Amino acid sequence: MLLVGIPALLIFQQPDLGTALLVAWSGIVVIFLAGIRWQVIVSFLALAAAAVPLLWQNMHDYQRSRVLTFLNPESDRLGSGYHIIQSKIALGSGGVYGKGWLNGTQAHLQFLPERTTDFIFSVYGEEFGLFGVALLFCAYLFVVARGLMIAWSAKDTFGRLLAGSLTMTFFIYFFVNVGMVSGLLPVVGVPLPLVSYGGTSMVTLMMGFGMLMAIQGEQSGIIQRGNYMERDDVEAFVGEMVSSHGFDANALRALLAQAQQQKRVLELVAKPAEGKDWSEYRPIFLNKSRIDAGVVFWQENEAILQRAEQEFQVPAEIIVAIIGVETFYGTRMGTFPVLDTLVTLGFDYPPRAPFFKKQLEEFLLLSREQHIDPLGPKGSYAAAMGMGQFISSSYRDFAVDFDGDQKIDLWKNRADGIGSVANYFKQHKWMMGQPVIAPAYVSGKGYEALKANELEPSYSLDDLEKAGVRPSRE
Repeated sequence: MLLVGIPALLIFQQPDLGTALLVAWSGIVVIFLAGIRWQVIVSFLALAAAAVPLLWQNMHDYQRSRVLTFLNPESDRLGSGYHIIQSKIALGSGGVYGKGWLNGTQAHLQFLPERTTDFIFSVYGEEFGLFGVALLFCAYLFVVARGLMIAWSAKDTFGRLLAGSLTMTFFIYFFVNVGMVSGLLPVVGVPLPLVSYGGTSMVTLMMGFGMLMAIQGEQSGIIQRGNYMERDDVEAFVGEMVSSHGFDANALRALLAQAQQQKRVLELVAKPAEGKDWSEYRPIFLNKSRIDAGVVFWQENEAILQRAEQEFQVPAEIIVAIIGVETFYGTRMGTFPVLDTLVTLGFDYPPRAPFFKKQLEEFLLLSREQHIDPLGPKGSYAAAMGMGQFISSSYRDFAVDFDGDQKIDLWKNRADGIGSVANYFKQHKWMMGQPVIAPAYVSGKGYEALKANELEPSYSLDDLEKAGVRPSRE
């Protein structure tokens, strides 16, 4: 809050109320997108409201005049209220279809002030009317929607916050300018984005759009196209698929020729996992939004979850929790093309190339068995797919057709997604009614040898007991 409040306060002291408010808004957007608690936001708003009298006392006379004119423009028709009155006349005289380009009387007779900058929207409304204004609104909303989509799909927190802040700043400039010239907001010096005359404003906007384009480019992360079939190792893989599984060589070559190397995938998979303890993980996965969404998901799929619990002997809450953690209940299943990801990691990431090449083999078999277009599925940067984020081999081994429609769809079919997660637990020896974790007592020093295994679940209770580890019976 201080990082936002101090710059805004200094700008306000210049004095420049309009820019101060916009800087404050941009910072608040970033803080909101970062996931600040609602209690903090409410407290901040309450503090801001309490500071209004102090702010009013420290305003310059012309700033107070603007606010008072906003409340009653008719109080000074030839003074401070002149601008807004002429602006309203221009907008109203445009009618439905406007007076035509360059035919606006308010602007050309110079009744309308600042007609190329702050009040250019009034000129536009007079010349093109309600119809033209509606088209302009649609264009602005399209830009805002596109920016929010880029923010939503950003691969990292910084990209999401930057894209969201840039987009919402663009929106607030548009909102404030239109509200100002319409008499809905006090008059401040805010240009209409991409329309008002002014080099500084345009350069700033172009820089912002450039950043958005860079973030969008990072989402795709493509650095090479269609050149995998020029490589001997890929040709050898084709030969193995033909000899081992009877694939058509030419069809497989044509498919792999369309694979695109994903730079972003290579960056993400090479990044070492960040170690966090439970106190750090807890607020990420156990928060109000995820809990509320989980309740809705459970209510919407109660019958399916009950049947899965009975058939696979896995509690419904465990199934819901896994889907919630993996994909936020099927809403965030990944944006990377699975074929591209597996080809990239199988042939361009030596540390784990054998594993991902095997997963590519499994994915091609899965696509053939389930009649899936290999170019269609999208998943995580590790090629995990669907609601439960199954890798290709797990998809083939553990996914089930839980609604009897003769196909297994882990992306759109909730029954299959729920049943497959439950079956995965069953096949991995889930024991109904047994605790997930229990305290234990140790004796002797035999248990120290278990630490070398980094707590992988490879020991039976008998093995643990022989090492001097006994679970508590409490």
